[in-house]
Amino acid sequence: MLPPHAQRIYNYLKKIDEMGGKASRMDFLRIAGNERNLDRFVKYLVSRKLIVEEVSSDKIYYSKSEIGARLLSALNDHEYVGPLFEELARSRMGPPQT
Repeated sequence: MLPPHAQRIYNYLKKIDEMGGKASRMDFLRIAGNERNLDRFVKYLVSRKLIVEEVSSDKIYYSKSEIGARLLSALNDHEYVGPLFEELARSRMGPPQT
């Protein structure tokens, strides 16, 4: 399972994929729950260059940047490699067990 902040990023990036490469502001609002949370998180994603904001005919759309696409791929793989990294991070070489 992803940490909460990473899960939230995953949800936004995944929504862009689900909507065919472009998610509307309303799609993101359904994830955020309210305008304040949406504005705060979109600002974060744009500042980190994970998504790109586009304005078209008075509507706002979001698409993934190349970095965002790579991050989504890594987050998708977390189910498989995440437990391995957790295991490696906490494993200590101890005395041999007999």
